[in-house]
Amino acid sequence: MPRLVASSAGSFRTTDLLAEATSEKLHKPTQNTSPKRTSTAGTQTRHRQPKREAAQTSSRRVKQSSNKQQEHAGGIKSLRSFLDQHFLSSHPRAIQFGLDRDGCLKFSQTASALLPLHARGDDEDVANPTVLVSLDAKNAFNSLDRQALFDAIEGRASRDYFDGSITEGASLPSCEHLRLFASYLFSYYGDSADLRLFHKSQSASVQCTSGVCQGDVPSSVFFCHSIHPLLLHIAELFPSVRVLAYADNVVLVGPLEDAVAATSAMKKYMVADLKLEIQPRESKVYIPSWHQHPDLSQLKKSLKRRLKTQLLHFEVVTGGITLGGLPIGTDGFHASQLRAKVSTLNEELSKLGLVQHGFMFKTLVRASHLQKLRFFLQGSSPFLPRVQSQIRRFDLSVHLALEKYHRWPSSQYLAAHPDLLEFARFKRELPHGHCRGVAAVTGGYH
Repeated sequence: MPRLVASSAGSFRTTDLLAEATSEKLHKPTQNTSPKRTSTAGTQTRHRQPKREAAQTSSRRVKQSSNKQQEHAGGIKSLRSFLDQHFLSSHPRAIQFGLDRDGCLKFSQTASALLPLHARGDDEDVANPTVLVSLDAKNAFNSLDRQALFDAIEGRASRDYFDGSITEGASLPSCEHLRLFASYLFSYYGDSADLRLFHKSQSASVQCTSGVCQGDVPSSVFFCHSIHPLLLHIAELFPSVRVLAYADNVVLVGPLEDAVAATSAMKKYMVADLKLEIQPRESKVYIPSWHQHPDLSQLKKSLKRRLKTQLLHFEVVTGGITLGGLPIGTDGFHASQLRAKVSTLNEELSKLGLVQHGFMFKTLVRASHLQKLRFFLQGSSPFLPRVQSQIRRFDLSVHLALEKYHRWPSSQYLAAHPDLLEFARFKRELPHGHCRGVAAVTGGYH
């Protein structure tokens, strides 16, 4: 497996630096203007109390450290509020959920709420239905144009953007408080980085001149901030289209004709101004109101002919779509996605079974395996058909895997008593029973 090692600017872990700069810039330090106290005690008195002085010094250091941590926390909190306002409230039809708490869930639920579940039945609705266009950018975090990154942070265009809609020297939509970190940004991304690719006994040099470090918290902030001017521009150009994003996952929701035009403009500007390329075969057009239409196949053929020049190779779907890893759509689509997810998790469970230590195995199931299903179920109601049966299937797989480590009721007994609450009672009898959450059912799905 090849691995990349950055020899200069490849690493960008600046959470502490951001906290320090934020606290210094957003919170002025309190100046101690009180006169210095002078001791009237002699040297002999001070020598008699070395332990007391040491304790007082230690106490002062602890207090100073605590005050500094509070300043850092307050600075980060203030910056977070400014970023939330910029990404969530700067435009009513362009929202970036990438930095919001539970942003992935809000992203998918907001998109779902904007879509009608059923067609009105008239000709206009069939010819120009409300659609959701999901865009997939190729290797987005590693491909972002760095000049666009710097311009967005500075809030000033160094060149024309969006076919001259924003001219050189004009201001760009920006969260002005991020300008405090411009020096950090330039120090890490101002020059190219010499990356070394190692594979077996071979090594090669790769010049890194674009993108940001994927997986790093500050880099996520910078990426979302860099593409936000484009999201705002598309929302202004097409008033009937909503633009939603979760980091590099972008969807456009609106009437078919306007959404297609907005998608064409988005593709054009992403390549020209951000150096981001859309992958048509990974992008989709979701039309929920067509799902029950009797002439669905003819409608799809007609639509593909209409989209041939604008959205070539975009897949047209009507049953549902997955956004940020969460399904939205019909009950049948939810059930099929959940069934596939449980099958994948069961395959991974067999790999976890290679762990020989029982408590370690249970901890891995709780920390990773179970959390994947919990996240997925956020997008599904527990009352949807077949959801409960898939949860039982997952719980049974965990139960069978745990049998080799713990004294446990037999699988035959469990099959005769499939009630989930009964299974939860069995779970509490496990060793280390204070660590809750082995079975999916105990995670609050009811």
